[in-house]
Amino acid sequence: MTISKVQAAQFEGRLPKVLVVDDRPETLFAVEKVLSKTDSEVFKARSGDQALSLLLRHEFCVVLLDVQMPDMDGFEVAALMRYNVETRHIPIIFVTAISKEDKHVFKEYETGAVDCLFKPIDAEILSAKVRVFVQLHEQKMALEKTTHELEQVNQQLTSEMDEHKNVEAELHLASRFGNPGNPALPRSYHICPERLAPVPGDISFRATPFASGGESGTPR
Repeated sequence: MTISKVQAAQFEGRLPKVLVVDDRPETLFAVEKVLSKTDSEVFKARSGDQALSLLLRHEFCVVLLDVQMPDMDGFEVAALMRYNVETRHIPIIFVTAISKEDKHVFKEYETGAVDCLFKPIDAEILSAKVRVFVQLHEQKMALEKTTHELEQVNQQLTSEMDEHKNVEAELHLASRFGNPGNPALPRSYHICPERLAPVPGDISFRATPFASGGESGTPR
């Protein structure tokens, strides 16, 4: 499995990132203060466009998304997030002051929310919900780091095994065809000078001149 630069940076111990989207500065300030105790890095956006820009440049473990915003509301932001392959997996918690009637809540879940919070926000509930996603993200990154390390070890072992096989193959060839003069060549490629000299009493495999005019194949 190949990892991205973002994942590699997170392996170094950076805090999980949380995105808070709301057009009201006081809400952003209050939520950021609550989340300061969740071991996360908080990013703030005051519009849907700003939120989408941040989503394309950072990897967030959860998005706290206000439903009622000018220009682009929370439902539109959620729909665009789900359309993009790089952001569709990010959990969304809708933060809303709309009625708690079933039809409104259903629309929030239908557009991709994993949870809903109603204003005024309860600080303890908010902190508890976000902490769950922070911990899940940390576990995911720890698992990916372990998987990455195991892949590196596996690649190293595979390389060492291939090298060992090559050495074994070379040793096998050397033991089968080796020669003291040049172990890399077969014995048949080496000529021993003493085999070319006349051997008394032995005419085998010697080039012996024939008598002129004599019968072919009869030595002098």
